[in-house]
Amino acid sequence: MLTLLTFLLLQPEATQRLQQVADSVSVVRAASRAQVEFETQRRQRLPVGWGAGGRCDVRVGRFCYWHDESLPRGPEEPASIAPLRERLLSQLRAAANEVPGDRWVAGQWVRYLVEAGNHSGAIQAARSCRAEEWWCLALEGFALHAARDYLAAEQLFDAALGAMDSTRRCAWTDVSVLLSPNRGRDLSRWSCAVRDAWAAERWALADPLWSLPGNDRRSEHFARHVMAELERVSRSPYHMAWGEDSYELMLRYGWPERWSRRPASGMDLGEVHVIGHEPHPAFQFFPDDSGLAAPDRIANTQWNLRPQEAENRYAPLYAGAAIAADAQVARFPRGDAFLVVTAVVPPVDTAFDERSARWSLGMLDSARVASSVPINASPTLTTVPGSVRWVSIEGVDSLHRAFARHRLALPAPEVPGLLLYRDPRRDDATLEAVVPRMLPGLRVRRAEPLGLYWEYAAPAARDSLTHVISVYPRSARWLTRLARTLRLADAAAPVHVRVEEPATSGTVAARALAIDLSGLAPGTYDLRVRVESGERTLGDVTRTITVVR
Repeated sequence: MLTLLTFLLLQPEATQRLQQVADSVSVVRAASRAQVEFETQRRQRLPVGWGAGGRCDVRVGRFCYWHDESLPRGPEEPASIAPLRERLLSQLRAAANEVPGDRWVAGQWVRYLVEAGNHSGAIQAARSCRAEEWWCLALEGFALHAARDYLAAEQLFDAALGAMDSTRRCAWTDVSVLLSPNRGRDLSRWSCAVRDAWAAERWALADPLWSLPGNDRRSEHFARHVMAELERVSRSPYHMAWGEDSYELMLRYGWPERWSRRPASGMDLGEVHVIGHEPHPAFQFFPDDSGLAAPDRIANTQWNLRPQEAENRYAPLYAGAAIAADAQVARFPRGDAFLVVTAVVPPVDTAFDERSARWSLGMLDSARVASSVPINASPTLTTVPGSVRWVSIEGVDSLHRAFARHRLALPAPEVPGLLLYRDPRRDDATLEAVVPRMLPGLRVRRAEPLGLYWEYAAPAARDSLTHVISVYPRSARWLTRLARTLRLADAAAPVHVRVEEPATSGTVAARALAIDLSGLAPGTYDLRVRVESGERTLGDVTRTITVVR
């Protein structure tokens, strides 16, 4: 009797809860129908666009992906679609107010607010989310990334990763799909912990600008994961079932900013073939495989920002152009710090105006913390902490939405600092004396003498020193390169100079010298400076130079 009485007393409450659940299901179903209706009507109103005429740069499952920036960005969205989106947003807002804990409703509301360009509304909508903690945090990161608050977005995504279960977190942090097939296969075999440690340094190298707070390339990756979750459980203009190919395409290249349809042909008058137009220009900010394998020795040439068949692409909202700049960077130890001397050749590009550009020296330390200080394009001497391992000369032309950069790893402390300069003089004895004449890049004229200034760790013993300067053509065969490594080919180099002198006192010694390149044909050469004391090599440094007329 007691059990029956309890049941009768609780029955109204149980019935009420069941009714609330039923009402919630009804609200979500209505919102889902509204989303399908909007995408159907959008699809019917898509303007006629243009494709690549059957070309495929990359085949990803059912999708043909091509990248051609000579084509326009895609037609503008017809005005008739905006009111339809606003009606959908109104329905999603009402549904979110009724069921704030529903993951699907919260996600779609944020998604279409971002698509409408209402970033502040999207951030507020994400903050009102009451679904799983990781999902609400990821939605807020998604909205902040769209609003170009990259530092806050990255912090929110990190918080979302911390709130995820280990399986989901492992999938979200996996970067193997972004890399070359060989590199990606190797990476996918590792444990999540090992893979994440490997990726942390590479994400820092893929950050487009260290002078901009936050790593927007990394937050873009997680924003793509959010969009993949949203499209996986909803309708898109493609009207195709979600699959592994959709997921891969999303992570590698992002999602379209515009849509169009291919003109109907006589064979398929009733079919609508949809074309997605991703933002462009888009760039590949990850370094190449050799740079990924040895980041401590990475050079500026190991970033190809615009390969035709890129493994991944990203179009920063703040940059319509990303340009590799020519520069010279030299590093000289000073106690626990370094003097970094920089000079850059402003790029000759219609998208970049040197007069409106602001230059900075971006720095990345051993803890992968980025920072920057303002510099000039002309020779600049900057003191940087000894923990800095990579530097990036960055010129940002905000007026024309363009940036230029030159990025590389600093050599190990035991490698001599070497600076190339013009107009060498007999009294060149200090770094400060030669910096104003520093070459802005590594292009040298063969008709002019080339000045070399280097510093090296002085030997403790009072042995004599030998400075060996050699210039080899880069086209030398591997056997010649092996011979010069073994010191068998120095004398056969087109330019070969040996200078012997007594050892100097102190911990650091400096030397300046002028060399004659007039006998060299135009081309690319390795310029090598080696300091020897008896049988010991005190320092060895090489620069790749281009000799021009």
